Amino acid sequence: MEMEERVRALEDEFRTTADEIKQILLDIRTFLMEADSPLRAQSDNEKSRTPDGTERW
Repeated sequence: MEMEERVRALEDEFRTTADEIKQILLDIRTFLMEADSPLRAQSDNEKSRTPDGTERW
C-alpha cells in the first residue's frame, strides 16, 4: 500500500510540475511573439518620433 501512495503522490507532483512548465513556456512564447511583432516595431518607431514627425535620438 505504501508504495502505491508514494506513486500517486509522485504522479500528482509530476502533473503539477508539468502544468507549471507549460505555463512558463506559454509565457515565454507570448513574450517572444510580442517582441518579434511588426506591430511592436511600428509602435516603437512612433514613440521615437517627436510631435512634428522628426526622429528622436
